[in-house]
Amino acid sequence: QVQLCINQDIKRQPVIIDTDTDVDDLWAIHYLLNVPTVDVLAITTVGDGYNKPLYSGSNVLTFLDLIGCSNGVGVGYGVK
Repeated sequence: QVQLCINQDIKRQPVIIDTDTDVDDLWAIHYLLNVPTVDVLAITTVGDGYNKPLYSGSNVLTFLDLIGCSNGVGVGYGVK
């Protein structure tokens, strides 16, 4: 087990992630969700990358569920 050497009183930086849900973005989302000084408030998706708009939001929701982070992170999708 790894313990992080950070001060628990450090303020977390609120972040909203905007993604096209390509694979590199999913890696970045996973990383940011595990950084103790980052507070991911929401993830917004667009369909100009690998996925179409409808699928990109659904894919993020599925991904969050798979990694056990489906509670507390809002997901918005589409270009409108």
